[in-house]
Amino acid sequence: MAVKAPRRVKSQNTRKKIFDAAARLLKKHGEDYLTIANICDEAGISKGTFFYHFNSKEDLMLYYLQEGFDNFVAEHNGDAVERAGDDVYLLVLYLYQEYLDYCQSMGIEFVSNYYQSKNKALDARSVMGTPDTMNFLLKACAEGLLAAQKAGFVREDWSANDISYDCCSVIKGCVFEWCITDGAIDLNAHAEHMLHAYFTNVVTDRYRETFPFTEPPMA
Repeated sequence: MAVKAPRRVKSQNTRKKIFDAAARLLKKHGEDYLTIANICDEAGISKGTFFYHFNSKEDLMLYYLQEGFDNFVAEHNGDAVERAGDDVYLLVLYLYQEYLDYCQSMGIEFVSNYYQSKNKALDARSVMGTPDTMNFLLKACAEGLLAAQKAGFVREDWSANDISYDCCSVIKGCVFEWCITDGAIDLNAHAEHMLHAYFTNVVTDRYRETFPFTEPPMA
């Protein structure tokens, strides 16, 4: 007697099938060809099946971004937390540098299509409780900021979550700038400059006495 796969496994397999189909379309034809109809044709599924697993194309792209980022960090031995140690500014910088490196590896066409005002997955405050890429970064930054506040390195009149949201906004602004300039700016250098400028209002004198906090050159 054949053993049937559990429903959860079947669902995961179908999501992966849709994800793989979208990846093939992006690679072969680019972002303009990535429509729900084309994805369904490529995956050999109905639109009903697609919408059972994803709410929209943006939802699928978020899944694509999350899966890809997880793989990218694993392949590149992401160790931002270890490298930063107790330096909270470097923690936030290193975490987002990994994200920015991944965005650049995905290509400006994909990122430009994802970073649109209609994409509510980019709303940091609405995704804090969901398992997506930006949420992982938000939580990792917030945890580091909270520890830094307890150590006296970060001002306490702002919450760790709010500072984490602000950092996320800084990075999104840098990515938007990179997109609208068609990649003309140095994304990592620009983000480092902007984050450092923001952290001048976040870190305490105790932090400055403990860590170098050197201002980066203008991007």
